[in-house]
Amino acid sequence: MGEVVEDRGIRLSISALAAELGVTRETASKRLAQAGVPTDGKRNGYAVYRLGPAARAIIGGAPADADSTTDPDKMRPTDRRAHFQGELDRIAFETKCGQLVPASEVEFELRALVAIMVRSLETLPDRVERDARCTPEVTEYLLGEVRAVRAEMAKAMRDGADEDVRESA
Repeated sequence: MGEVVEDRGIRLSISALAAELGVTRETASKRLAQAGVPTDGKRNGYAVYRLGPAARAIIGGAPADADSTTDPDKMRPTDRRAHFQGELDRIAFETKCGQLVPASEVEFELRALVAIMVRSLETLPDRVERDARCTPEVTEYLLGEVRAVRAEMAKAMRDGADEDVRESA
């Protein structure tokens, strides 16, 4: 048996981070220092950084660790207004570029797909009986399987809706 190795994630040097994120090495180094991103060891004598915190610090100037996230409730009113205005502008831009789709459109498309799938599942036993001339036992078996799949889909949709309600609360 091999030894157990701890998964340390993706670790890159400053040069590799800069190349991957499309910035100069100097910019990457400066932003990492400003954000206080700690090194995650050394490779071939060069410091390496965890990809997630380093990328957030280099790309968006976002906080290096999840504990220091920006809390609008702790901002001054003018900063809070600027923060939310920026978020609204970002959402409008992503919607215009097609990266963000209104929930009502997603729900409409999903309902259409589910309707097609349910209709196909509901008629499957009848089509198999008619076209394949299968026995009533096979038809009953297919009916049971279709009911089980429908119940599983309904449960998954309910559980997903329950999770959405819990997350928004």
